[in-house]
Amino acid sequence: MLFITFLGSWKFILLLNILILIKLKLSKINILIIISSLSNLFIVEPLKLFIKEPRPLLNTLETSFSFPSGHSYSAVTFYGLITYLLYKKYKHKYILLLGTIFILLIAYSRLYLGVHYLHDIIAGIFLGLIWLTLTVCFLV
Repeated sequence: MLFITFLGSWKFILLLNILILIKLKLSKINILIIISSLSNLFIVEPLKLFIKEPRPLLNTLETSFSFPSGHSYSAVTFYGLITYLLYKKYKHKYILLLGTIFILLIAYSRLYLGVHYLHDIIAGIFLGLIWLTLTVCFLV
């Protein structure tokens, strides 16, 4: 589960964004992917500092506040956008299924590892879906 949770971490997603910048030419879509990734900094982190909800008592992995889940938010905004773009290009329903399962696995890993309450994860997913919807609407 630590590996799965790492795939939703800002460190790994930052690495993927750097690879996008290096390997792919700058385009509207690539810039939106990067902005979606960075949105965690100006949506989730300020909310954590404002709400200041402590982590579950058994948590030994994380030191920041708990609400909302940044990993869940990032999984939805980054991998959700990648899933949408791949589905738009290839029109295969399994892309949506695999993307959704992957996002939910990252979210579940946070609960499994005891670093979030369920409502933290639900809030992170919900906020991520709002951002993802706005991003997709901007693409249209």
